Amino acid sequence: MFAIDIVLSSERYQLISLSEIRGPPQIVNAFPADWFNAGSAPVLAQYCRTVIAARRIGQLIKQIAHSGGEYDMDQHLALIREQNKTSATIKTLATALRLTPQSRYNPGSAATASKGVGTGKPWIFD
Repeated sequence: MFAIDIVLSSERYQLISLSEIRGPPQIVNAFPADWFNAGSAPVLAQYCRTVIAARRIGQLIKQIAHSGGEYDMDQHLALIREQNKTSATIKTLATALRLTPQSRYNPGSAATASKGVGTGKPWIFD
């Protein structure tokens, strides 16, 4: 069994099974080795669990939509509400872990990126 491990000093913390996650290793591998530390390990684990929960909720919504049985609007709406809550949690955790571009925003990089943008006439093509 594989796991996301964070190794600090001589201790090893197993957070969550990769066979359960199916995706977040890409998240971990997309950042430098020192991006996550002992302080962010619990938040990373919760982020992974929340992504898993969101996928499961999405699967349930899909099952309800494609089932041949009687449509239960109350159940469907409850799942949609839960999906919205889960999405908000994912956004909060991703920002806390600085996984989103907006969480790494700073005025200096914005000024550099905006230089040269909008200086030409948009109707003239090169």
